Amino acid sequence: MDDSVSLSEGGCRVYTRAHFDKYSLLKNWTNYLVANSLNQTTFISSDGQNNPNLAIKGIIGVRAMGEISQIVGQADDASRFKDQASVMLQDWENQTIVLNHITSTYGQSASWGLIYNLFSDRLLKLDFIMQKIYDDQTAFYAVQIPTAGEYGVVYDSNAPGQVKSQWTMLTAATMTDNNTRDEIVSLVHARAWLNSSKLEFPTDYNATSGMATGTGGRSSPAQGAMFAFLALSLPDRGTQASAPSPSGAGGGNSKRTGSKRNIGAIIGGALAGVAIISLAGLCFLWKCRQKYKAQTLTPSLNPFYLHVDASAAGGSSNPHSLRKGDRNFHTQSAVDSPDPNTLVPRRRKSSLHRHSRSHRTPTHSPSNVIEPSPVSVPPTSEPRDATPASSTTRNLRNEVENLRREMEEIRAQWIYGDEAPPEYE
Repeated sequence: MDDSVSLSEGGCRVYTRAHFDKYSLLKNWTNYLVANSLNQTTFISSDGQNNPNLAIKGIIGVRAMGEISQIVGQADDASRFKDQASVMLQDWENQTIVLNHITSTYGQSASWGLIYNLFSDRLLKLDFIMQKIYDDQTAFYAVQIPTAGEYGVVYDSNAPGQVKSQWTMLTAATMTDNNTRDEIVSLVHARAWLNSSKLEFPTDYNATSGMATGTGGRSSPAQGAMFAFLALSLPDRGTQASAPSPSGAGGGNSKRTGSKRNIGAIIGGALAGVAIISLAGLCFLWKCRQKYKAQTLTPSLNPFYLHVDASAAGGSSNPHSLRKGDRNFHTQSAVDSPDPNTLVPRRRKSSLHRHSRSHRTPTHSPSNVIEPSPVSVPPTSEPRDATPASSTTRNLRNEVENLRREMEEIRAQWIYGDEAPPEYE
């Protein structure tokens, strides 16, 4: 193991990888903590060097490994790590506790700091640290709060005026007195609501002004310590694991495999649902498109009707009695409702006759102009109070109607010759 590895990182790895299946790797890390937690001379840490606060983190890590070894069925390792942790804790107490508080530097009885690493014992529910230590530290911080800055208690007496928000919150979570706990938290809360700075809420700042110091830890994940109280309130769900395999793997493989299977089933179900919804949508669009095509491409047939005035055909009800020279007919669309007695089918002329007429030069002499024949208006029953004025109006309407019919006949002759377009039955 490389001595340049941070002892702080080693302790954190033991905490966070309790269910990691590389048992042998965890065991190596723990052996490193046993050898270097109390005597910190060959590594670098954010907590500093030769620091009692850092030492207790490593000692708690060794004790946690004893629990891990017991869970995976390594009884010998579990007993050994627990015994080593107890011996190390006793040595640590002898070197760091002076009167009623823990010193922040070995050999400096007046030094003090936020011993936030005690939080690990609370979080893992090890009950490894004596309750008296927690009570003494709580009483000591209660004395320091009145002289603290507006935005927090300094994290170390050797760094006057400097506050670390994450250390403050973790320390507050170890307090045994609610009033002291709330006063410490209120100082951090005041800095979080400080509006004099446009920058992010820093982890490192001045206790009096609230201004960030150095890089200030802006947008740092260390601010996750704000959830320290929430983490302590989580229920203990227990831990189950099987003994590690000869290759060193832990007992978490079956759980990991089951978890992967569950995830695969969830993903598969989600994809299947999306596919079904997409297919249904495509079918709906296809049907709508087919319906639209059917409506737009269906031809609309308007049959041609030949309307004949029976009175103009000599008063005969037989439609075939219409003479060739008679012109009293007009076209009528299928929209009208023609009288079946006045519909006369037109006969197609032979192709030879049509051919001969197609070569006939049309003349426009007055003798060829077809004179409108008088159209007899069928008698209607007039009301008793009919007047000459109403009769005149009716006659004028009839004349206009006859004139319109004649114009339609002339237009039809120019287009079709002497015969109307074929009739559809």
